[in-house]
Amino acid sequence: MTIGTKQSGNANIDVNIKTVTFELNTDAVLISYNDNAPLKTRSDFAQFKLVPGVYNFKLAKEGYESVTQTVDISKQDQKVVVSLKQGTSKEKFSPPALIVVESEPEGATVVLNGQQVGLTPYQGSHYSGEYTIAIQKELYYSQTSTFSLKTSETVKLPLYKLTPKYGIINLTSNPTGATARLDGVTLGKTPLKNVKIESGAHTLELQLATYQTISKEFSLVDGDNLSFNEELIPNFSAVTINCPSTKGVSLTLNGDNMGNLPYHNPKLMAGTYQVKLHKDLWVSLTEELLVLPNTTITKDFALTPNYGTIKITAPESDIYIDQVKVGQNYAELNKVPGNYQITARRNKHQDATSDIVLLSGQDENIILEPQPRLGSVSILTVDKFNNNKAVNNADLYLDNKLTESKTPAILSLLYGDYDLKITHPQFLTKQQKLNVTENQHREITILLETYSGSRQHKFDKHKKRAWISTGIASLIFAGAVTSNVVSNAYYDEYKNSISYAETLDYKDKTSQWRDIRDYSYYTASGVAIYSLYSWIRTAIYNN
Repeated sequence: MTIGTKQSGNANIDVNIKTVTFELNTDAVLISYNDNAPLKTRSDFAQFKLVPGVYNFKLAKEGYESVTQTVDISKQDQKVVVSLKQGTSKEKFSPPALIVVESEPEGATVVLNGQQVGLTPYQGSHYSGEYTIAIQKELYYSQTSTFSLKTSETVKLPLYKLTPKYGIINLTSNPTGATARLDGVTLGKTPLKNVKIESGAHTLELQLATYQTISKEFSLVDGDNLSFNEELIPNFSAVTINCPSTKGVSLTLNGDNMGNLPYHNPKLMAGTYQVKLHKDLWVSLTEELLVLPNTTITKDFALTPNYGTIKITAPESDIYIDQVKVGQNYAELNKVPGNYQITARRNKHQDATSDIVLLSGQDENIILEPQPRLGSVSILTVDKFNNNKAVNNADLYLDNKLTESKTPAILSLLYGDYDLKITHPQFLTKQQKLNVTENQHREITILLETYSGSRQHKFDKHKKRAWISTGIASLIFAGAVTSNVVSNAYYDEYKNSISYAETLDYKDKTSQWRDIRDYSYYTASGVAIYSLYSWIRTAIYNN
């Protein structure tokens, strides 16, 4: 085995590398270039990382024809698709040998002839020939060397001691919790300790919500141990917005609804904001607010009223403004300047309206009285059995309410239907429906029937007699029951008497009370029969 000189920090290995990718139609293909030893693919895919240039690749497999492919990677990566054809390969490869590769530290990538084959510690079987080996590990300088491998030998390459290519940084911030990014890659949140960073020039950023981003550039050489302790500058201010003279003012900042004033935000991000204040019936206000970092801002605004007041009086009426009901009997509203139609509505009355022009700051007092929609009716009352005989001074009731008028009468009424009732002490009560039409006059004559001798009179008479006789019969019957109780008591005394005189006395008393009882029963029966007769007559006249 022959081993060439090791190289550290080879720029071609670490930086200026191009990639050749082979896509094959089979696996286990032996690929070599520029007379180097071949490497066997593990699948139908192989990738080589090489310095820019032109390379002559040979591809061979037992049972397939060999293929030669020239690839130019002077300027860019290349992808090569190769389809091997079955046949006889002209290439003859000797039996493989075994190589062992170790590094310090372990875990370095082993690259043979431009193809990654494993990590250290590495042991692999390869064909004899010339090899270029590269040992690569992040944050360490790469090392390269060459060696020749002979058939069937086992070779352990000298230990590769990799040189660190990093320094260490420690990050703290006030306040903590800032996101640290190095060259755009997130490291974590502060505080961060003993972070290994590749040597060279870097850009460090610290970001924390509501604080200004810190960006600084620094250079790190191998073995450096740097500490950064950054004081974050607030990117916010305490902002208070109020409208002391007006309550219920809503606030929007840059179109976002913040609710009603007063508004206070102890950490409003620095920037330019569009402040908009709004309240119904007031002139809206829009203003630009510049918020600088780490300051305290208090803004007091004043809005200008943009309304007048309408006071409407309309007794017993519903009140409308532009056909929208706003109250009853009395309404007082603040409205923006403009034209308005005020309407008062009352049942069976003509609407009363008023058109107004309301100015800002103006008080408009309006009194509306809807006019009644009337009709009239003349009411005469005469004797039913003598139509030429007028019945005067009869009381008139409309919907069970006594009017001030007596017959004959002319009534001016709201249009519609009424229940008319006429009463007179010498005549029967008369009831009927009354319809009044708007703007029309009616004449009606009511026929009254005298009370004396009428069916109503007979009904009332028999009903009165029925109640009286029922009451008398009940009283007499109660007396009979009482007499029976007393006679039974004396009879008990009679049976228990011990002297002749007492016996005669209780016997007489028992006989007397029983006579009273029997007389009462007879009398009550007679009165009850008369009462029944009266109730029957009452029912007849009622029907």
